[in-house]
Amino acid sequence: MSKKKPDNKQSSSRPKSRSGPSKKAINAKLADFKARMLAITKDTRIALLHDTDADGICSGVLLAKAIERMRGKPIDEVIYQPHKNVGITKENALKCKKIKIDILFTVDKAVDEDRELLENASLFFKVVSIDHHQFKDDATDEMVFVIKSQMISDLDGGRYPASKLVYDLFSPLVDIADLDWVSTAGLIGDGSYQTWKDFVDDTLKKYRMHPKQDIFDSDLGLIARYIGSAVMFDSRNSKVAFDILLKSGKPEDLLSSRLKQYEEEIGKEISFWISEHKKRAKFFPELELIFYVVSPRFPLNSPLSSILSQKYYPESTLVVVHDSGESILGVSLRRQDYKVDCPSLVKAACVGLKDASGGGHIPAAGGKVRREDLDQFLENIKSEIASGKHRRD
Repeated sequence: MSKKKPDNKQSSSRPKSRSGPSKKAINAKLADFKARMLAITKDTRIALLHDTDADGICSGVLLAKAIERMRGKPIDEVIYQPHKNVGITKENALKCKKIKIDILFTVDKAVDEDRELLENASLFFKVVSIDHHQFKDDATDEMVFVIKSQMISDLDGGRYPASKLVYDLFSPLVDIADLDWVSTAGLIGDGSYQTWKDFVDDTLKKYRMHPKQDIFDSDLGLIARYIGSAVMFDSRNSKVAFDILLKSGKPEDLLSSRLKQYEEEIGKEISFWISEHKKRAKFFPELELIFYVVSPRFPLNSPLSSILSQKYYPESTLVVVHDSGESILGVSLRRQDYKVDCPSLVKAACVGLKDASGGGHIPAAGGKVRREDLDQFLENIKSEIASGKHRRD
């Protein structure tokens, strides 16, 4: 097992902490992580569960390659489940049990939010959760290890995506400096370029790639777009994208892959709903609120809300509702200036509504609501914003 630290100063670069966890707490968490990773052998049966967006797929590939380099053997299984399933489903827990998995790694999935499912899974195997979503308390014990970006940094989890977290955690344990472009593509896909600008710009320079005014137009931004578009076009492409990225030795391998075929179709759909938003959305300027119901052919409300929020309404609370024709509607919230706690807002707006739920990061949250409750959901959003309870000024 290689313990060589990469000779690349970028591997551990992150904004210096001003508050947040103490140095002692950070060191203890990192020491625990290191000890658990160094205990892994070739005989340890390992499975991976990753989220299906660009950050989830990139962080999953990073972890798979890091583990393979550490022990000289690939991981044994990749487990898939829909993005909407946050916890480790009972079906996947039983599958891991059946194939005699010793450790299930989860990345970019807040599996600790569903303690019942987590405890059920940990009856059969150990769980290592590497994530950047919000948490209330640490679920770590003998069978479960949870490490959140907020545990080793003062940054909000929304600014420290899983792709960067996995890269930073494994870099002191094994040489993965050549995978910096994978980490960079993932964090760009998660909207964290401004936080990690030096890291991204240095990586672009390293691979002789030209920076662009819009980071998503850079080569590494295109990788994020290709992965995201492929999965939006067909959720089954998450496995395709993972496998292609896993086999890619350099950025050009993915840029020339068949993933790029989906970008044009998704791009056209996003452009249409951007062009329509001023006449279709509801604007509540007194509340700094925009409420936009869309019905695109693909589940693109998350990137659509991010683009609209970042480029047009960074100082407003934007709510995009995806009406796919089903009884349950998807919801995405964005607020770029961090003046509203989006997870707190969406959770409060869901109170009293059957089958409604939500969560996420301070500037970016998601949720779901029944079609028949949509009008009430909007009223709840307006009431909660007016109350000022979710302001962060």
